[in-house]
Amino acid sequence: MTPLLDNIKRKLAAYPGIGNFDLEMITKNLISAVTGAISAKATTIISNITKTVFQFFLTIFTMFFFFRDGEKLMKYLKRLVPLGTEQVGTTFVYLKEVIEGTMYGGVVMALIQGILGGLLFAIVGINSAIFWGAVMGFLSLLPVLGPFLIYIPAGIILIMSGSLTQGIIVLIFGTLIISQVDNFVRPLLFRGKMQMHTLLIFFSIMGGVAMFGLVGIVLGPLVTAIFLFILKIFELKIHPESKVVDYTT
Repeated sequence: MTPLLDNIKRKLAAYPGIGNFDLEMITKNLISAVTGAISAKATTIISNITKTVFQFFLTIFTMFFFFRDGEKLMKYLKRLVPLGTEQVGTTFVYLKEVIEGTMYGGVVMALIQGILGGLLFAIVGINSAIFWGAVMGFLSLLPVLGPFLIYIPAGIILIMSGSLTQGIIVLIFGTLIISQVDNFVRPLLFRGKMQMHTLLIFFSIMGGVAMFGLVGIVLGPLVTAIFLFILKIFELKIHPESKVVDYTT
């Protein structure tokens, strides 16, 4: 490094205003700054990897005991519910249907819409079709938002760039198939399952993300379903003669 700096200094000596700079000190400071930044990033990356691995094994460890002792735990929880045997069975069925209808339904529809969106983009020749399909699948999990936030701009860009046919195909297929598949497939797959109202899902997801981060997309609706379950217990305790009232629609 020193011979190189000496050579640069000799060449800059002809320029008095520049030759007075301490190139060696500037180089050392630059190397130190770059090394420090790399070290900080490396530490963060290693820390995140360690945290992720720990959480993964913690999840596996916890799931093992839930699968092994889950039936005992459910029996114990049912004994704690201050209701009659028939009402306890009704409330737990209610909780199961809300969770399955809301969470499983959302995941299945996200996969379907993401796959359809990725295939559409691949067919019309849009780059990174798998990535955009994954983004559309993620957006379909969020109420009010959806895959249209991706395929509509994509179709417009294709039309404006001269690919009129591809742009029209994207807009038509996206509007009539991707966005509408939810209305046809969900009732067939989850017929009879109770699902939360769209507004309730929206606020549960937003609250979950604010509280738990990205995993709140799952935990938010789960916590809301448990809250509705607790409300159902109170309702049946106060009005034992009442039937199950669906608060989710």
